[in-house]
Amino acid sequence: MTMSWLETVAKKVGISVAEAEERLQKRGIFSDKTIRPTPKLTITGIKFKGYKVGKVTGAFSFNWQDLSSGVWAVTSFGGTNKSNLVGKSSVLEIILWCLRGEVKGLQEDVRSWLSWVQLTFQLDARPHTIEFAVNNKQPNGELKTTRPNGDCETIARFSSDEGFAAVMSSFMMNVFDLQPISSRKNNDVGGSTVIHGWSALSGALYFGGEHKSLLGDVLMSGLPGRMLQLYVGMPWASTLIQSVTAKKEIDQQAAYLAREHTSLMTLEEKALVRVSTHLEQARSVLVKITD
Repeated sequence: MTMSWLETVAKKVGISVAEAEERLQKRGIFSDKTIRPTPKLTITGIKFKGYKVGKVTGAFSFNWQDLSSGVWAVTSFGGTNKSNLVGKSSVLEIILWCLRGEVKGLQEDVRSWLSWVQLTFQLDARPHTIEFAVNNKQPNGELKTTRPNGDCETIARFSSDEGFAAVMSSFMMNVFDLQPISSRKNNDVGGSTVIHGWSALSGALYFGGEHKSLLGDVLMSGLPGRMLQLYVGMPWASTLIQSVTAKKEIDQQAAYLAREHTSLMTLEEKALVRVSTHLEQARSVLVKITD
């Protein structure tokens, strides 16, 4: 029988399994999780309404239902340049706002016009709904699901930007069995560990802009490649990412302490030279006095 991962680590380091697990957990390193089937996310409808203010003022209502798997397009009518600026991107950004729990590229004026939003989607065949009122650009609503018997169940409620983001992050990370991606960032005090959660990982849902990265919007620390490994379910991908980050953390801390030690040694040497010089001067004065 082969040894477990923890047993292998413990034996190589020469400590107990319990101590190995404790030390790894302190560094944010965990054993690979058993890959389980993840559900398929399908948007089935988007509704929103509000009141537009500007050159054209008035109430508006948008309703796009009966969506399913496949390729869909959001288009506009007309042959002039002005006919292109009719809110196609806003529809996608509102959908993304619902799935992320936080705004990505939705224009502030469009957000201020909204009064109510509803997104329906399925995880495999189970219906879910995100519905919220918008007051002064702040969302207030809930995430719901429909049981097989037809009963509606509230999964979580929210009444702020932060609350909405927390609800969707917890839900999506759990549903898709994702783990946060950690990375190291250098600074003047030895570096810091940055945790990339659903806000960064949700970048895989939407390819917009100039496509500067393979996945998402964050280019630092090889995050696009790490996201790809995570989404395709490569074995031990999360553990490898955690281990690499922990090693960089230890290396940076050691380098910082070494620099601090060298700096202190230099100061001590300078202080020793200064004290020795003063001592010699005092001895010379003392000799002259005694003579």
